[in-house]
Amino acid sequence: MNTPTHVILSLALIGKKRSPEYHLPIFLGSILPDITMFLFYAWEKFQQVPDAIIWGEHYFLDHWQLTFDVFNSFPIIVLAFGIAYWLKRAWWQYCFAGMFLHCVFDFPLHSEDAHRHFWPLTDYRFESPISYWDPNKFGDIVATIEILGALGLSVYLFTMLQSRFAKSTLVAVNLFGIYVYLRFVLFGEWG
Repeated sequence: MNTPTHVILSLALIGKKRSPEYHLPIFLGSILPDITMFLFYAWEKFQQVPDAIIWGEHYFLDHWQLTFDVFNSFPIIVLAFGIAYWLKRAWWQYCFAGMFLHCVFDFPLHSEDAHRHFWPLTDYRFESPISYWDPNKFGDIVATIEILGALGLSVYLFTMLQSRFAKSTLVAVNLFGIYVYLRFVLFGEWG
């Protein structure tokens, strides 16, 4: 699933109108599992590596995979949430809840690019027959459902969010999501 949709889903599912102070940690938590991916891509592009090599070879290097897996690990996220709960740190609880939801929605939508969601307990990767991006594994259909669902949830969120900044951020997230959809589904740029 694309990062903008994670933000929208997490805010819709765990954001509360009466608790807008928790929207920021939910937002951050929903993007944290992908942060290492953005850093990886920026590093590779800085070194002028072509996209085909970035996503076809370097993405699968052990050190990068470990970096991605740490931020997508259910056991690590649950442990961190438990510590935040024990310490009564609601801000961090919402952040880790956003991370957890991100991983829940990613789990059934990654194929050969799957994460080790149960690391460090096991190196098992669930390679789904459905992909959020690969048209050979229904990626075009999934992406269409994803963008339509995200836009629909955004209507609800727009009424829930109270600050101008939050509403502006939601609009920006949707514009980025539409850009990703157009690039990958309509123009066929699959990386």
